Amino acid sequence: MKKLLAVLLALTMVAMMAISASATIFTYDESDDEYWDEDVNMLDHETYCIVTQDGTVAQGFGRPSGDNLDANVLENLTPGWYEAVWLDTATPDVEDISAVEGKVGLVLRGSSTFTEKTARVRDAGGVAALVLNNYNAGDAGTEDVDPETNEITMSHAYVGMTQTENTVPNVFLTTDIGTKLISEATGKPYKEIIPEILKVCAGETTFTGIPVGGSTYVFIGLISDYNEIGEFSEDKLVPADKALKEGAPSAADIAAPEVEAVDLQMPTDLAALANDGSSYDTAAAAAAAIGTKPIKDYTYVNGTTGNSNEGAKNLWDDDTTTKFCTSSFPCVSIAKIDAPLAINGIIMATANDNASYNGRSPNEWGLFGSADGVIWNPIAVGDETFFEETDFTYYAAKIDATEPYQYFQFQNYSTTSGTFQVSEVVLCSADAASYPASGESGNAMIGKVIGNETGWDGTAASGAASAFDGKAATYFDPLGVGDGFCGMEFSEPYILEKVAILSRSGWLDRFAGATIEGSNDGEDWVELWCSDEAAPSETEYNIVTEFENNYGYKMFRYVNYTNHGDVAEVEFYGKPGTAEAPAPAAEEPKTEEPAPAAEEPTPAAEEPTPAAEEPAPAAETPTETPASDNKPAETAKSGCGSMIGGGFIVLVTLLGSAWIAKRK
Repeated sequence: MKKLLAVLLALTMVAMMAISASATIFTYDESDDEYWDEDVNMLDHETYCIVTQDGTVAQGFGRPSGDNLDANVLENLTPGWYEAVWLDTATPDVEDISAVEGKVGLVLRGSSTFTEKTARVRDAGGVAALVLNNYNAGDAGTEDVDPETNEITMSHAYVGMTQTENTVPNVFLTTDIGTKLISEATGKPYKEIIPEILKVCAGETTFTGIPVGGSTYVFIGLISDYNEIGEFSEDKLVPADKALKEGAPSAADIAAPEVEAVDLQMPTDLAALANDGSSYDTAAAAAAAIGTKPIKDYTYVNGTTGNSNEGAKNLWDDDTTTKFCTSSFPCVSIAKIDAPLAINGIIMATANDNASYNGRSPNEWGLFGSADGVIWNPIAVGDETFFEETDFTYYAAKIDATEPYQYFQFQNYSTTSGTFQVSEVVLCSADAASYPASGESGNAMIGKVIGNETGWDGTAASGAASAFDGKAATYFDPLGVGDGFCGMEFSEPYILEKVAILSRSGWLDRFAGATIEGSNDGEDWVELWCSDEAAPSETEYNIVTEFENNYGYKMFRYVNYTNHGDVAEVEFYGKPGTAEAPAPAAEEPKTEEPAPAAEEPTPAAEEPTPAAEEPAPAAETPTETPASDNKPAETAKSGCGSMIGGGFIVLVTLLGSAWIAKRK
């Protein structure tokens, strides 16, 4: 009997090992699903995660935000295990951080910028940086740590990683996972680490003083990579020379920007610029009100970074749904235009939530111009009174014409709330290309461009916006016949009065099949006009004044279902309103034909005599079915663990039966 029980116990242990070996165990008890997931099948995660040696997994938040920072993306790293070295705040006060060479730096937030921290890791030969939050909570303290388990129960904090140069792949981690990593690297319990971190958070010191150089090991990659590579062992460490994926950019590979983003001296002899006393829905309307023309095409050059997807380049993209938003000052954004122009007006727009979050408009802003990107001259300065606390609204001011400039820098030093945001900066010039450019009379309809953002060559230069830029040399080039369109969307329905169309030079035959359509929902489109011939001229606009189904629509588009459909310019003219579609003509009643005479019924065929019935089969012995107790059946389990577990159950049953038989 004792031997039998020993065998059963051994088999039970084998079965349990087999069941657990197929899963990754996440051991952090107080995990927050918003930051990581205890589900072992996180194969749908599309971004890199950090996994510690005991299986705790954290998704990296606060990724580097901004533009032209390709070297800072964590996904540049080869998936695998890395040695991670504690570097405190990595400020100059922490003198020796050489231990990070060829490894990942664990860097505490505070006392210096994210750029300065990650740049120091780069300069010391580190391959990546994990920036750890310093709590950033006024009421955080040792009471947030369980003295028995050392688990942190305080809330997490999300921070945008504003950076200004390419350094190393890096990411921001929340307080709980960060403190866990510090503890693993230094051997200190949480309750000894937290008070020192809080001193940095409060600005009492620039670094914690916890000795640097200690290390732990972290996995960096997708969860699918982790499941493939497995738990830590030294032979799984990624060599320093293999840390970057093949083809991934490094800071050394990326050319410096054309113009350096520097803090320019604000002039003291210029009065704050005031707006013209009105607000506008579009930049075109604002420019018209101050008697000038907006410059539409800008190339972003450089700038300080903003919150995630809210970088400096958004100031120049002609889209009020994007914005430049940051809490780092001074904030700078630089753009250039195709050729130098004299500036005689400035237009700026509020963002999506200024009405809800007051005090975000720039309070010490300046605009500078340069012919070469080196020597800068002030154009205007101002404060938050240029704006009102509204959303998606343009404000404008006319200024004396400047010297011609090609480069422009906007910068701001402060806001009353501590957070800055502006959605658009639009400069004006009397010599700017304007839309509409045909010279046609009538009410030109100016709305939001809709359609393909990029065209046949995959660039924005051939996208829908090029059909509405007032330039004959640019054009919309769809993806194919009937594949893509360019159009405009308006806030209210319009009835078309005229459409002016300029064909793409050299492709007049593609005008055949050109179609103008209207819609109120972007799904159901109604044909209003269609061309059945090629365009007669490369330089003259084709003017359309007769339309079908012209009952008022919020959207109009140019599309071609017959030819490729290139077009240089499209201009819509009309008036707000709708018209009632005529009722369909009543159908004439149809004369019914007399029904055909009924046919003589065919006599039914006689039914065949039925065959003799076969004897009924013998009744089966009924099988007793156990009651279900109204419980759902358990889901069947699969995998190695289930097979062994099932086999174990069968084996136990057989052995038990044999033992009972033997006893009898």
